[in-house]
Amino acid sequence: MKSNLRITADFLKIKFFFIFLGLFSFIAITKASQPINNSLPILNGGDWVKYFAKPGNVEIYFPVQYDNNFKETSEGKVTTVTAKDGSTDYLLIWTILKDNAPTGYEASKTAMLKFKDAHKGEIKEEDKFKSKKCEGVEATILIPSQSLTVNYKVIIVNKIMYQIAVISPTATINKKDVSKFMKSFEITN
Repeated sequence: MKSNLRITADFLKIKFFFIFLGLFSFIAITKASQPINNSLPILNGGDWVKYFAKPGNVEIYFPVQYDNNFKETSEGKVTTVTAKDGSTDYLLIWTILKDNAPTGYEASKTAMLKFKDAHKGEIKEEDKFKSKKCEGVEATILIPSQSLTVNYKVIIVNKIMYQIAVISPTATINKKDVSKFMKSFEITN
């Protein structure tokens, strides 16, 4: 009889451990998917939402909930993260490049020029920026045919190309939100 009680007690301990583990996992997952506003202020009445990707070593905050998708292309493995806040689109595209892909500042500049040309844009401002000892390009690109302004950054670090963009109607651009989004971009490794 004592043997059966001991087995039952051990079974209950194991059962409670797994219940606790399941509850803890549920809470952790729920917390991770909720908006985070600890490093950015509340704007437009809502919380900023953190996006983090370990394989891409990237972190950024979106002003609203985002969507993401993945596909393989001839350039590499591409993850696209997008969010729409009113008439403004927020984008993060990170690509794990093939082994023979060019890297460095010139490759980043070429990517920016391809983006500009593909959208028939004009460069209003252009500058260099650094992250993880690598140089990238940031630019403000005007697309007059659609009355849009694109704030754009591109950098290649350790065979990963990061493209960050905010596409807004030129007449209603929210410079504060654009600045917060662009500054929240961080390469984590």
